[in-house]
Amino acid sequence: MMRVTAITAWDGLASLQPEWNALAAAAPECGPFLSWAWAHAWLRRTTEAQFLVLAVRGAAGDLRGLAPLVNRTGCLEFIAADRSMYLGILARPDDLGEAAGAFASWLRDSRAWRRVVLRSLPEEQLRPLENALEDLGIAHHAESDKPSYLMALPESAAAFAAGLGKSFRKRLDYYQRRLERECDVQYRTCGPHEDPAALDEFLRLHLLRMRGVGRKSRFEEREYADFVRQALSAMNGAAAVHMLWCGGRAAAALAGMKWGDTFYFWNSGFDAALARYNVGDLIQRFAIESAIGAGARRFDFLWGSEEYKLRWGAERRDTYRLDIERSRLRLAARATAQAAVCAARRVAAATKRRLRPAARLSSREGGR
Repeated sequence: MMRVTAITAWDGLASLQPEWNALAAAAPECGPFLSWAWAHAWLRRTTEAQFLVLAVRGAAGDLRGLAPLVNRTGCLEFIAADRSMYLGILARPDDLGEAAGAFASWLRDSRAWRRVVLRSLPEEQLRPLENALEDLGIAHHAESDKPSYLMALPESAAAFAAGLGKSFRKRLDYYQRRLERECDVQYRTCGPHEDPAALDEFLRLHLLRMRGVGRKSRFEEREYADFVRQALSAMNGAAAVHMLWCGGRAAAALAGMKWGDTFYFWNSGFDAALARYNVGDLIQRFAIESAIGAGARRFDFLWGSEEYKLRWGAERRDTYRLDIERSRLRLAARATAQAAVCAARRVAAATKRRLRPAARLSSREGGR
């Protein structure tokens, strides 16, 4: 029988850190976004909500699961839900079903919430939660959330290269040779906890790339950039910044985390002045080959359905949103409203796609 303790004070959270880290190490399949480092970095920079971490313990008092939540005036959601993927209950696979049941029982008995919104749930998290809520008669509704793209990795870089499309592989090799002919090329991998300057270069190159295509980035927000610096630096060697240097100049960088047998690609950047060498694809290739060399068997591109991910061989992985209400009528009304919002967004996105070619044509004609 598992029991749940709610932690809402900083001293209680701090005392939980060793057990949290040990549980995360024992359940690496849950990913880095349920780690202490990630949650703590976010909590240190928010004043919008009160954290509510639910510790699920076994009969002997050992920590068997964690539900890292925040309470926004009665609405519960995961910590850092706005900048994370693959959230849920941190637990070993064998304990997940029972931990989900303990969480559902706490919801049934607690008056601390009026609504629960759980985003970015992978299917292996969604099903135990749905089963536990159904067993206790708690009103809930699940729907698709933002997708991610995941690629299985072979055992060697040579096998990976052989599996790429022929024209794509030839193009990568061409740009690699061209770059090496024209400048001194170096690839390096840096740990942010050992070399903070690597993160500074990554952030600088990311902003250069975004400005080069006329787009804004969340990294322009000081708070967000500081959060990423702290979270990645606190991951005790799991985080890495892969860098491409050209003639002593940082040309491209890619940041991510190796967690268990998976490398999670967080973001990248490159100097737009060197885009003619296709340095964005070259740093991507280096990061994937480095992950293979480090023993990773999956490369996760995380959220976003950009077409380039398919060229590398990634496949779609769905995540889900789970809404929980005290009233089934309120749940049904909210689900209907949410469906209407989603339909309107789809129509707006389709309209934008149709107008894009016309806008480009108008721009070209105006420039003549």
